[in-house]
This record gives sequence, C-alpha cells and structure tokens, in this order.
Amino acid sequence: MNTLFQRTKANKQLIRLKVRLIAIALLFLIPSIYFLKADQSVEVATIQGKILKRPITLMPFELEDQNGKNFTNKDLQKKWHIISFGYSQCPDVCPTTLMTMVELAKSLKNSGIYNDTRFVFYSVDPMRDTSKVLSTYINYFDSRFIALRANNRSNPNFDNNFDNSFESNLGIKVKISDNGLIEKDYKVSHNQLIFVIDPNAALQAVFFPDRDALELGGYRHQQLYQDFLVVKDHFLNSRYKDVL
Repeated sequence: MNTLFQRTKANKQLIRLKVRLIAIALLFLIPSIYFLKADQSVEVATIQGKILKRPITLMPFELEDQNGKNFTNKDLQKKWHIISFGYSQCPDVCPTTLMTMVELAKSLKNSGIYNDTRFVFYSVDPMRDTSKVLSTYINYFDSRFIALRANNRSNPNFDNNFDNSFESNLGIKVKISDNGLIEKDYKVSHNQLIFVIDPNAALQAVFFPDRDALELGGYRHQQLYQDFLVVKDHFLNSRYKDVL
C-alpha cells in the first residue's frame, strides 16, 4: 500500500516537473518566436536598387518649392515620395528621367494606387533654377509634381563646398565647374539615383539606373513600378510602419 502511494506521489511530482519544464520552455520560446518574426519582417527583397533594412530618418532640412513656399521634413510625412534630381538646363538625362517619372505616375494611377504617392524633382542648380524657372519646367511634365530647390546657395564657384543637409541625407553628389566663368555660365554634373521616402519621412529605398555599354544610365518605368510595389510591401510588413 505504501509502495503504491509512493509511486502515485512520484508520478504526480514527475507530472508537475514536466509541466514546469514546459512552462519554462514556452517562456523562452515565445520571445524567440517574436524576434524570429521580427527578423523575417526586415528581409530585403531583390530590386534594381537597395531596400534599407532600417529606414534612415532624414535630418531636418528647409527647401523652397516651385511656388516659393517652404518645404521641410514634415511635408514628407503620411505619403510616399519618389524623388529624382537634376537641373532644368540638363540636355538629356534629367528630362528623360522626369518623363520616366510621368510614365510611372500613369502606371500607379491606372492601378489605383497613386493617391498616397507624390513625385518630387530636386534641383541641384538652384542659382539658375529659381522657383519661377522650376514652376515652368515641372509643368512641362506634370503640374502635380513638386519641384524643390535650396534657397541659400549663392556663388556657383563655391557650390562644391556647399553644405546641404538634404543632399547629404540622400547621398546626392554635385559638382559645379570652377572655371572662372562669370555670372550663370557654368557646368553641372551629378550622380543619378531615385529615392523612395516612406510615410514616416524616412529613406526606405534607392533605385539604381540601368547601365548600357557606354555607362549611360536610364530607368524603365515598368521596372520602377514593380520595384516600388515591392518596397511598399516590404514597408507594410516591417516593424517600422507604425513609427509615427
């Protein structure tokens, strides 16, 4: 009788021990599942460019739009922004890129997903690209596009040392020729990228141009359309979508 009682007691103790072990295992397993899920949420899909695992919040900046109004970080919030850059006197690459943006905007409209997206053209030559010039220029492409300029850049001979937080944030590289020419007769060169800013006003992705045998870059709106959908899907499935 005592032996049966002891066995029953031992079995109960064993059961209680197993329950405790399971409880301890779950205690450690639940956080593991959470962090595993979080890690999976920032996996980067393949696009013609780069999706950032951790979006980069832009440093404060103040620019001027084509209507002469201030444009700051706050104006980037709550909508997607696709940003290209160049200058109005560019003979080929800049207007070609803007035409591609027009085609991309049409694709988004046709798909019914345009309302949460705005297109921005940033001028790297604000000395010549006044707000009036930009207003005329951007209207050639799409009157709903936003054109921006830095409103405190002055002498072109000193532009290479100009500190612009907006350009620094995005990695825009600009070179103004310092060849002694006076007034507004100078040359501008810059790199070629397209930036995607998420609704939290953070840099979420960068699109790279195609490259041909002559190393002249260009974009295809179909590729940009597909890549933009991938970027949006990545954002919506990430832990950063509810930052604001």
